[in-house]
Amino acid sequence: MGMLGKYERHINIVAKFFIIIILLFICYRVVIYDAQINELRRTVASIETSLAGGDDGMPQYLGMAQPAANVIAPRDSASTYITVNITGAVNAPGVYTLVEGQRLVNLIELAGGEHENADIERVNQAAHLQDASHIRIPFIGEHEDFVLANVVVDGGAASAGASGSGSGLVNINTATRAEFETLPGIGPVIAGNIVDFRELNGPFNHIDDLLSVNRVGDVLLGGIRHLIEL
Repeated sequence: MGMLGKYERHINIVAKFFIIIILLFICYRVVIYDAQINELRRTVASIETSLAGGDDGMPQYLGMAQPAANVIAPRDSASTYITVNITGAVNAPGVYTLVEGQRLVNLIELAGGEHENADIERVNQAAHLQDASHIRIPFIGEHEDFVLANVVVDGGAASAGASGSGSGLVNINTATRAEFETLPGIGPVIAGNIVDFRELNGPFNHIDDLLSVNRVGDVLLGGIRHLIEL
């Protein structure tokens, strides 16, 4: 009996040891499981917050540019200010207040710079800005008509597309190079070609006569036809 009792004590000690190991393992797994569950809950909460969006209800993901609030430059009593709305291919579209006399390039910079997919070649960045203007910077491949609404282009004397006619259209027989550059798809080269052709051959008799100008084709003319006049 003495030997049997001794073996029983050893067996009890070993059994208790294994029971303790099992309990510790179970506790460890429970702690790890709880940590994983909490991490999962935090991830889900983060996703729900992202999908909830801002005040306009739009999701805040995929790097979408959110409209900026009205940004106002530091003011001083000696300056006059204008407010301009810029949309399209800029990093922070919105309404901005600038010092009168600043140009489109200053507005684009204030709006976070041009978007990486901006078709900036279609834009006259040297154009002066006018109060209450709405300017849309086009994306590459965008077919929507692009107009610099109310953008002054000749030192503050006339608005873009006016050409002195008062109709808001660019008169192809009187427009300057700068005024031609306000039209979609026309940069300094094509604007110069039109003015040079007109000076060499005289006034245009028909809108379609622009097709005789180097680098002016049917697609370009179709995109500006409703913005020009004789």
